[in-house]
Amino acid sequence: QHLNKLQLLAHIDEEVRELNREHNRFLLSDTNALLHNLVRDGDSSFVFEKIGANIRNVMIDEFQDTDQQQVDLINFLTGEGGRALCTVGDAQQSIYRFRGAEVEVFRRAQRRIEDEAAAGSVGSVVELVKNFRSHAEVLEYVARIFDGGKGGIMPGFLDLLPHDGRVDGLRVAGASRRQALLVAGGTTEERTAAKAEAIARRFRSLADAGQPVGGMVLLLGGMPRAGVYADAIRAQGLDCVISGGSVFAS
Repeated sequence: QHLNKLQLLAHIDEEVRELNREHNRFLLSDTNALLHNLVRDGDSSFVFEKIGANIRNVMIDEFQDTDQQQVDLINFLTGEGGRALCTVGDAQQSIYRFRGAEVEVFRRAQRRIEDEAAAGSVGSVVELVKNFRSHAEVLEYVARIFDGGKGGIMPGFLDLLPHDGRVDGLRVAGASRRQALLVAGGTTEERTAAKAEAIARRFRSLADAGQPVGGMVLLLGGMPRAGVYADAIRAQGLDCVISGGSVFAS
């Protein structure tokens, strides 16, 4: 069953590439390879002219989601003219493996910079360990799950420290910010309903203890079942608004 689907995808890919060749076009996903070959095998002086003769510093963000070909291209561009390269990334946020990103590329670059710095190079690795989003309880909980040095599942996990100036919005004395919920068995709909009910009861108990309802937010990975959670919250006598996107407004 899956073999037929893969054969169909291969046929579609072949047809699309043939159409692109006929019309002198290329896929956006081919850009990295085209630029890599162009800069590696040809005269790249025009590239530096295009990015500006006065550029002396280059910063690459989200470096954890690059692949080796992209890193080689970056090195081609920053290797001339005395340009200084600054990369910013977090191996724990690497999410583009499906697109060819390799988190090990990030780790290799970090090890190389550290080795060169130990040998007297001007390069250095700066770890930003202050977290401005989460409280200590949440960070400690995450570390217990992921920190490989403490029995967690991720080797080389970077523990983060809470920002001292963060305002505490939890008004219920003794309430925990951490609550793990394991739901097993049943259908997807039944598991969703069980999770929604448990979360709604948690919101109700916090509200009864004096926590403002307007400060409660439920983040979902997707919106298809948002209505189930909203219904469960409303069943507890709490107002609920569903909002898509990534911006919260009061």
